[in-house]
Amino acid sequence: MRIGILAKNARNIILDNVYIRGFDCGIALENSKALLNRVHVSHSGIGLIARKSYVTLNRSVFLKNKIDILVEITSLEMIDTVARIIKAYLSNVSTIYYNINPYQLISQANEVLRESKPVFKRIKFKALLKKLINYAEHVVTVYELIKIIFRLLGVSLS
Repeated sequence: MRIGILAKNARNIILDNVYIRGFDCGIALENSKALLNRVHVSHSGIGLIARKSYVTLNRSVFLKNKIDILVEITSLEMIDTVARIIKAYLSNVSTIYYNINPYQLISQANEVLRESKPVFKRIKFKALLKKLINYAEHVVTVYELIKIIFRLLGVSLS
């Protein structure tokens, strides 16, 4: 199997501004801790596979892979990653143009990020996603944001 980046039993890995394309597996992590910042993996079999690892994704994109992200027994900060994406996206939204209240959604995203208990973090995250989905019925660009989020979570809407 051709692997772009492989890490086993590694700590404090930082991949910053990395582009990976055309491997059987773009990034494989096993029993490791990593920060993936501005990582772009495309046209591969599996974009990221994480086994028994702790991975933080920040502004990273996994597109046109057979499987974008495969997580096995891993504590992956996907909720926080998605909350950060929502905040970044909504910071550029005009309330007049979109007829939505981006400040309320940003506040909800901040609540998700501040929550330390996993059970309550999931509850707050689901409430945030439900509100986004309600706006998506009326705002095409919010629908595009939701598609990005679901793709990041490994769910296809097409």
